[in-house]
Amino acid sequence: SSGINAEYGQTNKIFIGKLPADLTEDHLREYFAEFGEIEEIQFVFNKQTNERKSFCFIQFKDSEAVEQITESKVPPDSSRHTIESFEVECKKKFEDNHPVQRKIKAIERQRKGLWGDYPPGGGYGAGYGSYY
Repeated sequence: SSGINAEYGQTNKIFIGKLPADLTEDHLREYFAEFGEIEEIQFVFNKQTNERKSFCFIQFKDSEAVEQITESKVPPDSSRHTIESFEVECKKKFEDNHPVQRKIKAIERQRKGLWGDYPPGGGYGAGYGSYY
């Protein structure tokens, strides 16, 4: 199934979620290098505490590695991998303007809409003013 549809769902970047602090970059490199050549691993840090957040992104040279890791699933579907006895969640990561990524954002917005944006405006006090 070549052509636009195959290309549409392909990316060379994955999102790794539920990442415990005990899993190091070396663990990740060792595990995921079996799927293909890794170009970059990006961790995200909390600006205040400088603690590593519980997810990261891995960029591969080739989208084929991502297809294998994610079993070709398209987000929000994910596949699970066990590294050093920890189970992590792997999803394809697309650029923000990619149709798949836009769809995910829309779903997330709908979910937020159901429960309201909590905490409103990002702070606890904000948004409650109208009740008093």
